[in-house]
Amino acid sequence: MMRQGFSCDSANDGDTAYSMIESNEYEIVFLELRIARKWLKRQLAELQNKHPEAAFIIVSGPANLNDDINALLAFEVYGYISKPFHQAELLITLKNALARKQHEIFQKAWTRELRDEVDRKTLDVRTREHEITFRLMSACEFRHFETGQHIRRLGEYSALIAEIIGWNKELVDDIRLAATMHDIGKIGISDGILFKPGRLTTEERTEMQKHCAIGRDILSGSTIPIIQMATDIAFSHHEKWDGSGYPLGLSGEEIPQSARIVAILDVWDALRSKRVYAPSFTIEKTLAEMAKMAPGHFDPDLYKIFLDNLEGIQKIFLEFQDTPPKDTLDEPQEKPQEEKAAG
Repeated sequence: MMRQGFSCDSANDGDTAYSMIESNEYEIVFLELRIARKWLKRQLAELQNKHPEAAFIIVSGPANLNDDINALLAFEVYGYISKPFHQAELLITLKNALARKQHEIFQKAWTRELRDEVDRKTLDVRTREHEITFRLMSACEFRHFETGQHIRRLGEYSALIAEIIGWNKELVDDIRLAATMHDIGKIGISDGILFKPGRLTTEERTEMQKHCAIGRDILSGSTIPIIQMATDIAFSHHEKWDGSGYPLGLSGEEIPQSARIVAILDVWDALRSKRVYAPSFTIEKTLAEMAKMAPGHFDPDLYKIFLDNLEGIQKIFLEFQDTPPKDTLDEPQEKPQEEKAAG
């Protein structure tokens, strides 16, 4: 072996061999089958996991070949040699095992590098998507029909519920931003209706309801997943479970789940917040009002999840509170007319 450019160590028993493998880095380990059987699959698997750079080759005596094959199936091996063997056979098996192991190491490194590159590209894409979202919401805040913190709270509420019901991390992140665009269509509603301090007339209410279709028109046609979800939410967050909502009168699971989530949380936050035509409600009064609406308005399963997680919802409500700019602390901040509870 030395003449072929290899150096090797040897052990006369299994315990010594195990200790040597544990404390050294070997490219190839020749292991007698009787020792492999003694270590059993679990112990050998531990060695292979600790030393992924090593290729294990089983060496067997002149035993029954079928027994050897059955034993080999229990192990991850890179070759098999039956004694007595010729030196050429040993070298060929060794070189083949080395080549296979080196290919596997290269393949894993290449796969890891590729995965890292995909992750970097994905992060770049997500960053651009987030920037697009924030710029859209900047337009909304410029009109002052939603406060920044109401928008932020709605995104955080929605992400909390989505995570609880088992959405994956990417979708949870999507709804955290998509929910903030639920009322983007109000950009197309006149100031006279948006900022009216009293109740809306029937005609004004009909005009206000157009913000769902306007929001859909602003957002539709995008290939960005966040914007696609935002389109569903903007168009459908005023639909009701019993089909009595707008703009299409969808019912039950015809309504996108993202919009059903936002529908509940938009009502909650509107009632808990100070409105132009009404003061903020206490938790108790808010829940009482929502209980009246629940049978026809909300997805019953999502509504129950909302109730079961009120502590987390209230924590978000308290964490993201509106703070007027210092130079306008003494001036009431104008807020647009909201339809009933949710605008």
